[in-house]
Amino acid sequence: MKGYDEMNNIPVDQKIILGLLGKNLFARDFELPNDVDWVSVAKESRAQTVFSIVFNNYKELPLSEELAAKVKTALMKHTLSNVECFKNHTYLHEIMTRNGISYCAVKGAVSASYYPDPLMRAMGDVDFYVHPDDIATARAVFEKEGFTFDKSNHTHHIGMHHDGKHFEMHFKPVAYHDGWIGEIFDEYWSDIRATATLSESALASYMAPTKFHHGFILLTHLQHHLFHEGVGLRHFCDWAVFVNSFSNDEFLSIFEARLKRIGLFRLAQLLSLGAVKHLGIAHRDWMGEDYDTADELLLDIMYGGNFGRKDRRRVYEGMLICDRGAGNVQSSRFSILMSSMNRMVNYNWRSAKKFPILYPIGWAYFSLRYLFRVITGKRKLNLIDNYRKSGERKDKYARLRVFEPEK
Repeated sequence: MKGYDEMNNIPVDQKIILGLLGKNLFARDFELPNDVDWVSVAKESRAQTVFSIVFNNYKELPLSEELAAKVKTALMKHTLSNVECFKNHTYLHEIMTRNGISYCAVKGAVSASYYPDPLMRAMGDVDFYVHPDDIATARAVFEKEGFTFDKSNHTHHIGMHHDGKHFEMHFKPVAYHDGWIGEIFDEYWSDIRATATLSESALASYMAPTKFHHGFILLTHLQHHLFHEGVGLRHFCDWAVFVNSFSNDEFLSIFEARLKRIGLFRLAQLLSLGAVKHLGIAHRDWMGEDYDTADELLLDIMYGGNFGRKDRRRVYEGMLICDRGAGNVQSSRFSILMSSMNRMVNYNWRSAKKFPILYPIGWAYFSLRYLFRVITGKRKLNLIDNYRKSGERKDKYARLRVFEPEK
């Protein structure tokens, strides 16, 4: 079972993973071949951050005794980690409520709530949104709780940790963009806290966003990372379980006009068609029939792995594909590179906007720093290969027509 399936060019281990995801998430029939390389499947599912879903019913799989024991241990660790993450959501809710700070949880537990079993989804940090005016108050509260703040100069969130808890406090929309796109982002997010509702279960309590806000977060977060380092099947599954919860008319009434206005409706269609074909969710009329492009998108998602875990070089390709803060995939690669370099300088040297002379100095400094890491073996670099692949990916993403408004 090595090589590629000639029908759709999907590696066989990935095809098995898709089959098991469809079976365990949507009860889709899937017949396993006889000669599966389960070690390869396990490795790939980890890179895609869907190990816990793929092996959810591992006792039914023909695993060796040794591998079954390893899978059992990994699933136990996964469950314990997830339970702790859900508890942290409740902890966050209690702190924010006690101190009268309005907030809304994003991603994480919200995404997990759409799964047949919320514990199936791999969890990470606890992400939440507060109004920019509440940042100082929230920081003081978390400092009092003993949290240490990350030193990174992230443009739209603050990372913090304490006693095994890892939180990200967002003060701008997830995957924020500049210009007219950012204006629509701000408009769409303006009522995210006011419209949030309390979600309570045996696992966690938190303020959850509306269906529109959650869907918008899923799409923009996926697009943001896809165009750079890459996303994996976890993000694809998040969208699949979410969109499968809608009837045709309900999805159109909530999403169509707003997604077309910002140029994200086609991305929603293609992700959904990929889930129809490869996971077995119900097809809705609004999804269309462009399965070829949907396959191309899914292949790219799988090639990258979760946040580029399968190929760390993709992040450098991304600097030629799209500036992180602008939806400029249609621009030339040179202009995108310069924009990306400027953003890197701004990120590391906040004073650059006041002193523009720092930009060319920053270009030289960060380029030489990266070259040094290549020479010392800490980074890999193949300029010709990176340039070629960036062009291929850029052409693919241009066909998605992201941030090209539809009427």
